[in-house]
Amino acid sequence: MNPEEERTFMKQLHEKHPGAFRELFMNFYNALVYFAMGYVKEKEQAEDIVQELFMQIWESKTKYVSYTSFKTFLYTSVRNACINLLKHKEVEEKYMQYVRERETETGEAEDLRVMEEEIYRLLLHAIGELPPRCREVFEQVLLGKKNEEIAENLKISALTVKKQRNIGTQILKKKLGKLYEIAIVFIP
Repeated sequence: MNPEEERTFMKQLHEKHPGAFRELFMNFYNALVYFAMGYVKEKEQAEDIVQELFMQIWESKTKYVSYTSFKTFLYTSVRNACINLLKHKEVEEKYMQYVRERETETGEAEDLRVMEEEIYRLLLHAIGELPPRCREVFEQVLLGKKNEEIAENLKISALTVKKQRNIGTQILKKKLGKLYEIAIVFIP
């Protein structure tokens, strides 16, 4: 893009012009997905990260200083989201390792099973209190369904599924507090 096209693009992006988002998708989507795959290795996760970023840009009122700083923001945001995802996976793996180690010890296995059931019960209760669309989405997630399957089953777009998952996740984090980090192990 030449400087004039960059200025026009940024103006349209700030004004939430649909054409600017089409251009954003056409110019950056594939590159950002491949960039994310360098961290997370799985295309679906990389796509989810990039789509989430695009949704945040669409909903955000942030005004970017320049085209160059906007590009930097895109790549930095994708990198940070990938790192957060990898950290989350590491927490899950450590918890599962802890569970496996505890199951081998006598007496603690039953206590651990009861704790897991209680955490799962609290998670289900919290999901039951979500707004209707979020609840429908999370119920499908607990069944191990992918976003595209959920969208098809509920006759909504995949973007709506992701948005509802994000809304639900924020609500669950508030309701469950520190238990959320443990409860998330139950969500595929």
